[in-house]
Amino acid sequence: MQRKRLEDMNLLDDFLFNAVMTFPGIGERFCRLLLQVVLGREIGRLRVVAQRAFGGRDEGFRGARLDVLAEEELMDVLADPSVFDIEPDNNGDVVSMKDLPKRVRFYHAIIDSRCLKKGEGFGKLKRVFVIFVCSYDPFDRGRMVYTIRNMCEEIPEMEYDDGLRTVFLNTKGDGAGVPEELVALLHFLEDTREVNAVNDVLRELLEMVRVVKDDGKVTVAYMKSFEIEQMWINKGIEQGISQGIAQGIEQGISQGIAQGIEQGISQGITQGITQGIEKGRSEERANTLREKARADRLERELRKLRRGRRDV
Repeated sequence: MQRKRLEDMNLLDDFLFNAVMTFPGIGERFCRLLLQVVLGREIGRLRVVAQRAFGGRDEGFRGARLDVLAEEELMDVLADPSVFDIEPDNNGDVVSMKDLPKRVRFYHAIIDSRCLKKGEGFGKLKRVFVIFVCSYDPFDRGRMVYTIRNMCEEIPEMEYDDGLRTVFLNTKGDGAGVPEELVALLHFLEDTREVNAVNDVLRELLEMVRVVKDDGKVTVAYMKSFEIEQMWINKGIEQGISQGIAQGIEQGISQGIAQGIEQGISQGITQGITQGIEKGRSEERANTLREKARADRLERELRKLRRGRRDV
């Protein structure tokens, strides 16, 4: 199985993105610099968790795995802290693009459901930003940035701030009306090379990426992730073969029963016809024999009657 080498990875590759975001002494600053460019404002200190898995309400409900979840920590109690979910996404197939808005809706719901403790009022809910960094255009409109928020249809200009924001970033957009720093960042995320580190922020990010790629523990983790992925693939193949055999046997039995019934009906009809004809012939022979015996008896009686007349 062909797999990209760690040194050739870009920041839109899940493994490298998560490794940088969680690397000790680097991850928090990297995430903060990235968010400041994307949102165009200062970001407070962050508590960053990569590959955060949220289970469903119980076994019957779906959970979600968020690539990078960062929670803003503000010293000012009157400030409005935010939670950021950052998702690099290279999967631009038609089905995934069609389902993307509902996928984002689910992510918002998952995050919100964990933001309030028992007894806390809804005013304590934090702002939630779900940010998708896409290597494709999710809406096929040519834009580099799509910012989504809830609003009132009847009065679009009416303020309705529920604290939810979704930002779709398209690395292949035309960049019209987008700040130069963000355009440069998106190109850098898609192609993480020195030639694309065109400003001080990107050069700092590039240096962080180099540190992570050169770290032996990261290399080992990458190799292990490959082995685990291959193990699950092999397990899936094995399970698929077993299920295929079981389904084949079950289907064979079903088809055999169906064919047996069909053949049985056909044979039954044939045998019924044959037996009916044979029975009809037997009854006909029996009737013929009975009629012959009766005729013979009558003939004997007539002979006796004639002899008696002659004797008189």
